[in-house]
Amino acid sequence: MPFHEVSMFFLIVCRIMATNSEYIEEGGGHLLQAKTQIGVVTSLTKLTSNEILELKKHKRFFCPTCNEEVIIKAGSQVAPHFAHLSKVNCPANEKGEGAYHEQGKLLLLKWLKDQGYQVSLEAYLPKINQRPDILLKINGKHIAIEYQCARIPTEVIHKRNTGYRSIGITPLWILGANQFKRESSNLIKIDPFTLQFLHQFKTPNQHSLYYFDPNTNVLTTAQDLYEVKKRKALAKLKFSHLDQVLFRSMFLYRQFTKNQLLTNWIYEKNKFRVQPRKNSYGNDLKWKRLLYQKGIAIDHLPSIIYLPVSSQFLMKTPLWDWQSRIVLDMINPLKIGAHFSIGKCFALLRNQSFSSDHFSMLHTIESPIKQYLQWLCKLNIIQQRSATIYEKIREVEFYQHIEEAVMGDKQLIYTLMN
Repeated sequence: MPFHEVSMFFLIVCRIMATNSEYIEEGGGHLLQAKTQIGVVTSLTKLTSNEILELKKHKRFFCPTCNEEVIIKAGSQVAPHFAHLSKVNCPANEKGEGAYHEQGKLLLLKWLKDQGYQVSLEAYLPKINQRPDILLKINGKHIAIEYQCARIPTEVIHKRNTGYRSIGITPLWILGANQFKRESSNLIKIDPFTLQFLHQFKTPNQHSLYYFDPNTNVLTTAQDLYEVKKRKALAKLKFSHLDQVLFRSMFLYRQFTKNQLLTNWIYEKNKFRVQPRKNSYGNDLKWKRLLYQKGIAIDHLPSIIYLPVSSQFLMKTPLWDWQSRIVLDMINPLKIGAHFSIGKCFALLRNQSFSSDHFSMLHTIESPIKQYLQWLCKLNIIQQRSATIYEKIREVEFYQHIEEAVMGDKQLIYTLMN
């Protein structure tokens, strides 16, 4: 090798060693960092195009996760990165979606560094054989931040969370904004995948989702979620430019006032009453058959059916389904003064709830059935006599026509507001 090439190569190696503390690995086959045959970690983020070209000519590189050979890819249309030489089943491929994930991860890292936090990218944790996107040390404790842009199996999420907690590290998941779908000012789309990332830090009913968009540099917080129907939920939303928000503010909880929540719910109850219903199948068809067997039209259902419950995500069926079963099968047949137990409600709905294990970020979840019975207590339909026993104290009111039902829904919501 000519002397000038040796000199340039030596300078490149020195720069590589200077960036050795950063483990930058990108999913979807893209890696910003790899290691040489002797284990020297090589980052491309701070090298010039000429320096990258020299490395490409003279060195072989390997994936820091799976140890398979990787190659350097660079050009005018793509950011310099490493890529696996052949298609391999590498855990790094679960991380995200190419440049989007790469850019977001680096922006989040810079954001934390600028606030004075001790952070590292893709730090290897040998005890659990995992590499969080960002490892943050704060007040002697560690937080593993995962920036998740791609959909991955539930088992992978659970395994990562279990691994982090086993060595005293708190997991924090920030979803790519490609997972964020907004329907209106307070209404977002959700699904079983995104609900797995509900965070809970203190109070049982305080749930948060986090999203980050590297294209706009905006961090979105969705809190105080109330499912209105399958895959849609009311949420208290906050949009913050990364340069104008602190990390600790992510843990401030924002929630609807009672009147804000119920004002939104009037609109949802009205849609429930008056919107034409599509062809039914599955659980919805079973529910309609239940009403038919009891001789009850949907328009005539009591207003106490379809009330907001923050832990609705635990239920497999919509609010109006399981709440109507409690009212029609448990409470309505009882005489005034008769008692029933919450245990009977659980038995009635035993096949309609998810296991709490599905939500590995939540440590305490209040029963949606209990939350619903609390609403009925406030409306003086029932009264709680002990921790598990309730007494019926008022008859359930049914309607004769749709106009009466819509008016009754509004009156019930106003009663709850006051």
